[in-house]
Amino acid sequence: MEKIVLIAGGAGDVGEGLVRAFLGDGATVVVPSRSAEKLAALREEINASARLHTYTVDVGNETEATAFRDRIAEEKGFSGAEYATFAYLHDECDFPEGEAQRVAETLCEALDEEVDTSYPGWWKNTDARRAIKVQIYQALRETDTPENLDLMSVGSELRDYLIANYVDNSNR
Repeated sequence: MEKIVLIAGGAGDVGEGLVRAFLGDGATVVVPSRSAEKLAALREEINASARLHTYTVDVGNETEATAFRDRIAEEKGFSGAEYATFAYLHDECDFPEGEAQRVAETLCEALDEEVDTSYPGWWKNTDARRAIKVQIYQALRETDTPENLDLMSVGSELRDYLIANYVDNSNR
């Protein structure tokens, strides 16, 4: 399974060591930084591995961090909610990349079809929250889930990821 690591501060002295270590272990490394100059120096110092992805962005600024998340999602061909779901399933639940992508797409399509998100505060509605969780369990039931996966915990966490990213997504 491909490991993808985001290292905020990866263009600094300590961060560069982490970048080198993860690249050495075969990971894909994403480094956001406010300084384009530091990122250029990092790429030059490390000989710009194809697994090193650098972005000029201030992830300490919520607006820029959200735009950064959306940019990465778009590069992967996902909406923000799909990408958040994909990342959670892949990184936290050890789903293979293709399966995590399929489940993320299925869940977001189901959410679009089954849950009315057109009114303010929809995410607080008990019926909406329940409908989202039902869709999660149905999608997970149709896949080979990793062993020892606590479906109750995953269902709750994934529901919260989906809601947060639908609420934050201005396109919805």
